[in-house]
Amino acid sequence: MVDKNVKWFFIGSMIDGKKGTVKKIHPFILMLLTVAMLLIFFDYILGLTFSNSGTVFGVRDIKAEYTASGVTIKYLEKKSKSSTVQIQYPFFDNESIDESIKEWIDNQTEKGINNTEFSTYLIDYEIGLNTETLLSFVLKTSEGNRGFVFEKSTSNLLRLDEVLVEDEKILEFVRFTGQDLYQELTDSSRDYFISKDYSVEFSSPDGIKRISLFDLDQVLKETITKYIPDYNERLLTHQGNIAKEKNKSRELYKRDILEAQENIDCEDVSCVALTFDGGPNEKMLEIIKTLDTLEARGTFYVIGQDIFNKSDIFKNSLSKGHEFGNATWSHKDLKELSDEQAREEYSKAQEIIWNIGGIWLPTFRPPFGSFDETKSSLIDSKIIKWDVDSVDWKEDAEARNIANLVTSKTQRNDIVLMHSLNQATNDSLPIIINELRADGYEFVTVSKLLDYKE
Repeated sequence: MVDKNVKWFFIGSMIDGKKGTVKKIHPFILMLLTVAMLLIFFDYILGLTFSNSGTVFGVRDIKAEYTASGVTIKYLEKKSKSSTVQIQYPFFDNESIDESIKEWIDNQTEKGINNTEFSTYLIDYEIGLNTETLLSFVLKTSEGNRGFVFEKSTSNLLRLDEVLVEDEKILEFVRFTGQDLYQELTDSSRDYFISKDYSVEFSSPDGIKRISLFDLDQVLKETITKYIPDYNERLLTHQGNIAKEKNKSRELYKRDILEAQENIDCEDVSCVALTFDGGPNEKMLEIIKTLDTLEARGTFYVIGQDIFNKSDIFKNSLSKGHEFGNATWSHKDLKELSDEQAREEYSKAQEIIWNIGGIWLPTFRPPFGSFDETKSSLIDSKIIKWDVDSVDWKEDAEARNIANLVTSKTQRNDIVLMHSLNQATNDSLPIIINELRADGYEFVTVSKLLDYKE
């Protein structure tokens, strides 16, 4: 039996169970009830749609397009029950290129709709180099990027090996510059992107790797001018800017070295420069630690190919307050080399130090002190030899003998030659430094000594 006190509600009226009378509902309440019922109905229908199909888009796709820098940009927003995909991509009015873009966008959109990691999945773009013959752009998603480089006349994708040269030359380039890009540069199937500032970008598990196209000049094919007509002019400008950066770096490096030794006045004390050839290597780290303990400065003449193999040691050593100099790429006797070969030995070492350490070294030491003065014009650094040879490179060298030789021969403003090779060298340092310091000597870098002498 129905309780007489129950009130029954209907759209448009109300029946009082007790009196049996009908009352009108206020229009505003009626409107709210209607909207609520419609929302419940559509939510039910939408739920059925998603439960039956799983990946179909929701009832609303937002579409728009606009023009940016003369390129049509399309915007889409697609919704599923669990995620939203927001898409922006370029339209170039080139059937083949646009079809490639659409195919990639469609695949990524489906991935975005089905993804469970991002509530909003983004697909965006960046247009890079766009010349009369070449078009480069990158399509970006919440999960990663995909670069495209097209030849406009054929609408074909340009593989990396159509822009760069063979593996052997690239390997030499990697050794020359210290750029860890060998895998990226030799994988012709790898996607890449050339930006508006003429940088080449590669996507990798380690993130985006980027290098100036002009820094790749040694491994670019001559046909690069086909795709970038003003390449040679831009290369000269780039090289001029880099030369200015290197000169500035050299001066800043010298300034930092001198500022770190401001407490030492070579007018008041007898200054000596301890220098170490070889490395970077583990023995060099031990020597640096010993010098730090004794509050003395050293100058290390490092070898280019060793920097390539021990780049972590080199980079970690740069912040220790000591000075570094160039000792060529492979420590060959420069007198035995042609002018071109000698120049390459010097420049290869400078370049790898620049690329790995970001500094352009102010001083250079020829291996074995062997140097033909006619080659001095090939070297863009101050050439440094030595006044005292510790002869610590011998296998049977002993710490006490090394120390006796150095302390007996060293005079004010001398440069002492040692090596980052033997334990005996490291063991001799406390003896040398303590005995000479007792005689009024202090230990500075080569640049500090030159600054005083000049």
